[in-house]
Formats: sequence, C-alpha cells, structure tokens
Amino acid sequence: MERQFSVTLSRQELAAASMLLLRGHPVRRLAPWAILGMGLVLGALLALAKHHFHPETTNRALLSIFAKGLAGTMLFLGLQYMMLLSLVARIAQRGLELAGDAKRIDYRIDGSALTMTVDGVTNRIPWRELRRTIEDDNLLLLCPGQTTFCAFPKSQLDAGTLMALKRRGKPD
Repeated sequence: MERQFSVTLSRQELAAASMLLLRGHPVRRLAPWAILGMGLVLGALLALAKHHFHPETTNRALLSIFAKGLAGTMLFLGLQYMMLLSLVARIAQRGLELAGDAKRIDYRIDGSALTMTVDGVTNRIPWRELRRTIEDDNLLLLCPGQTTFCAFPKSQLDAGTLMALKRRGKPD
C-alpha cells in the first residue's frame, strides 16, 4: 500500500507542533518531581546533620531547617528549570523567525518508510526509527527522536492517510 500526499505547514502550525512536542517531553513531565525530591532529600539531610551535631536542637528548629533546605533547593533548581524552558522556547522562536511563511512538504508512505521531500531535498525515515507519536485535536506528530518530529495538520489529511500514518504504514 503506497500513498502520496502533500502538506503545507504554516509558521503557526510549526509553532503549535513545537509546543506540543515540548508539552509531552519526558523531561518536562519528570523535572518538577525530581526537583521536589531533591529538595526533600536536602532538607532532610540538613535537619539530620543539625540533629547529629547538636542533639539538643528542638524539633521546631529542626523543622525550620528542613523547610529552609527544601525551599532553597526548590527555588534554586526551579529557577534553573524555568530558565531552561525559556531558552528552549527562544531557540524554537528563532527557528520560526528564520523559516519562511509556509513550507510545502511532499510525503510518500509505504510499508517500510515515510519519505518526505522539501525544496528538492528527500529524506527517508524507516518506520522502525520512529520513537513515539504525539497527537492532539489539530496535529499528529511522528517523532524519530526526542527533539525532532514530522508534523501533520489533521485538517489537511483525509481519514485514510491519517490512519496510515497512525499505523505507520501497516495495511489494514
């Protein structure tokens, strides 16, 4: 089963695809929990160290030390995480500023690969190299890596092509 179709991606659709990829990224989902865990561990270590070296310390003082360690760690790592997200967003925005208004991409789907042609340059991605699929109401993303994707606006696809992409070229 071979299928050929074309998609025209606007800057807005490319930006929406980038945000959809960022929203679903594993680091984005796990980082807040990792920051909280590190804050709890550091707060507990500080309180335990204070109790070990000064056993006469009251429970209220130990709780205060724990809270300060937790808050300090979460503030420090949280700000670094927010700066990283801001940097990623600025890099994505710069790429959009350099891109033209719209890109026409010609695709060919067969049983072994997804082939795309943009401005005369052809790229072939075997189905086995696609790591994950991300989907919302407007877009379907096929991701060969953590930061790379092929974006398909659903409004430009018929139902058969959409199903072929979701099945990664496998016949019915």
